[in-house]
Amino acid sequence: MADPFISAAVIADSVSRDGVRITTLEIVFPRIILAEVNTHRLLSKSSASSRAIPVAKRIAAMDAGLVYKPDFEGAVANKPGMQSTDALADDMIGPAKMIWDNALMEALEHARQLNSTGCHKQFVNRLLEPFMYQKTVVTATEWDNFFKLRDHGDAEPSFQALAGKIWEALVASVPQPALVVDGMCVHLPYYDVKIDGVIKPFTDATGPEQALEGAFLV
Repeated sequence: MADPFISAAVIADSVSRDGVRITTLEIVFPRIILAEVNTHRLLSKSSASSRAIPVAKRIAAMDAGLVYKPDFEGAVANKPGMQSTDALADDMIGPAKMIWDNALMEALEHARQLNSTGCHKQFVNRLLEPFMYQKTVVTATEWDNFFKLRDHGDAEPSFQALAGKIWEALVASVPQPALVVDGMCVHLPYYDVKIDGVIKPFTDATGPEQALEGAFLV
């Protein structure tokens, strides 16, 4: 069963005068594979932080259904090695789902209790991380190694699904000529560049306009 929450969306896609393409995407994936995502050093990344997102907001999203659950009807049976290729016995699928759901409910309850003591969110949210989804902004010019490793049958299933979403987003996107400032090509995700050289955040069209130099500092 495909994970409905794994996604990839292109935010900015630029190509330099030399034909080098640079693309920024927002990607969403299970928090449990964040460490693996971070191993790819050719990707520049910035992730949402458990130290910054309020506990109430995090719990509300999870109560609304944004929770990671393995596909226990798929290839999840234990075996030697890093890949699972076999299904659970039919009579074990139900218990596996129940055990995971119980762990989720207990984590949510313990997070609420710890939050009630006044503990900072950077500690409370840690209890929820195995069940959370992660939003990350990623920028790269080179993708070949990433897809060779992750868009592969031996990759962790969620990571393989994420790689597929990123591939689809890149194929569907058409890169635009990069903005040239003082002879340099500039890639500015989250900003629209106006003809007169004044820009504003495209996520807030009513917001204050900024000079080009200010955008470089964001």
